Amino acid sequence: MNSQFSASMTNVVTWQPADTPDEKLIASNTTIQVDVQVPAWVSFVPVSSIEAVGCQVMSTTLNLM
Repeated sequence: MNSQFSASMTNVVTWQPADTPDEKLIASNTTIQVDVQVPAWVSFVPVSSIEAVGCQVMSTTLNLM
């Protein structure tokens, strides 16, 4: 993306046993890691606050997909 932002994503898809032969189940386990370099002028904001906002933004974005 740029020198201030990086992301990595992993998605593992597996078949799982079903209760009946007519059912087909697929499980998906997804991991998303986003690293953002916070500008120095934001140093007065606690890191935990920045992380909380970032997690909320990512969660909202994923829920809309």
